[in-house]
Amino acid sequence: MSKLTDTRIQAGIRRAQATQKPVALYDTEGLWIHITPAGKAFWRFSYRCAGPGKKIEKLISLGEYGSQADQLSLAEARDERGNQRKLVREGKDPSAEKKAKEAARMQQLAEEKAAAETAERETMKAISLAWLEEEGKPDSKGNVRITAGTLRRHRRRLESFVFPYLGDRPIRSVTSKELLEVLQKIEEKGKIETARRVLQLCEAIWRSAVIAEKAQGDIASPLRKELKTPHKVSLAAIVEPRRIGQLLRDIDTYVGQPAVTFALKLAPFLFVRPGTLRHAEWSEFDLDHPTAPVWRIPSKKMKVKGKGDHIVPLAPQVVTLLRELHRHTGTGRYLFPSIRSASRPISENTLGVALKTMGYAGNVHTAHGFRSMASTRLNELDYNRDVIELALAHRSNDVRSIYNRSERIPERTALMAAWADELDGLRANKRDNVVAIRRSA
Repeated sequence: MSKLTDTRIQAGIRRAQATQKPVALYDTEGLWIHITPAGKAFWRFSYRCAGPGKKIEKLISLGEYGSQADQLSLAEARDERGNQRKLVREGKDPSAEKKAKEAARMQQLAEEKAAAETAERETMKAISLAWLEEEGKPDSKGNVRITAGTLRRHRRRLESFVFPYLGDRPIRSVTSKELLEVLQKIEEKGKIETARRVLQLCEAIWRSAVIAEKAQGDIASPLRKELKTPHKVSLAAIVEPRRIGQLLRDIDTYVGQPAVTFALKLAPFLFVRPGTLRHAEWSEFDLDHPTAPVWRIPSKKMKVKGKGDHIVPLAPQVVTLLRELHRHTGTGRYLFPSIRSASRPISENTLGVALKTMGYAGNVHTAHGFRSMASTRLNELDYNRDVIELALAHRSNDVRSIYNRSERIPERTALMAAWADELDGLRANKRDNVVAIRRSA
């Protein structure tokens, strides 16, 4: 029997069409071609493999004859026959191998489809909302990583600036370039600081997605250098002695809820960050220590975390105020509980609103301004700058501060007591009440 040629195959196709009967043309070594009455030609490979007690004849289809990308020419069919004969020599069944290969291909397609469907569900918005929900959950001690107010602010920023552009996209498909374009839209509106805060939020979201294997990499962090640097604007603060005294007298005459009244009275003495003050808990205070009453603020509540608890020595005037406040809120968790729910503190806007009702608008003095007030006045009185910075919980990165890890509690205790006396003097309209302690060289 002579080998097949393309001429013989074309003649067989014409004969099958003319007679409307199938035609079989044989090559060699089990390869042959089946031609249908419609003129379609399909390659077949016949072989024998081991069966129960004897060898059995089997047949496998290799593909359609032709020159298209998904078809097999005569030469390609012979090559494929060689592959199948090799399997037979190895004791394998080409038909079973083909079925296994097809099953593996179908399994891969199913997995790819499932992955694609999962990616469609794991949109940037879905991942972000899941992250917000997780961050708001309390730990075993009832503490949360992010307060409810901060979570609401995070969600508003995402809904305003990010979700409209990227929210429906699978988080895996979002690129750094696309996120940068979104951030630059915020900058174009003049919201330079907001753009940086949104980037920080996206960094946290992408890091969590990477850890959960829902994103391939952190596309947000590399964008830090691409954003504009905001001009720092100092928050309004009263720092002149005469005006400080008037502010203190106005605070004394303020009438409101005990939580707000005492927060205003304590803020100048303690000069901690407003968020730290609002979240103060009674369990953090030791008022009964005979010589050194303190407020120990857990590291997790500080702006710079991981540096240990921050100790705030309490002046006698502060202890007196705290004991009086304890009669109002001492049975609860927070010193300054919300009027709506004792399970959370007063809101971040409460002190600002109270100051505004007293005539101190945001461009005159803010809740954060008590820190600037203390820093400015204490430096003017020539107190040791390092001690002041420690009291403010400022952490310098210079070499000297890295090696000097002393908290200098005795000096800070003296500083806080002197500052309390200074405030009392200014309230009584006595300027520069404290004798300044010169910095050591």
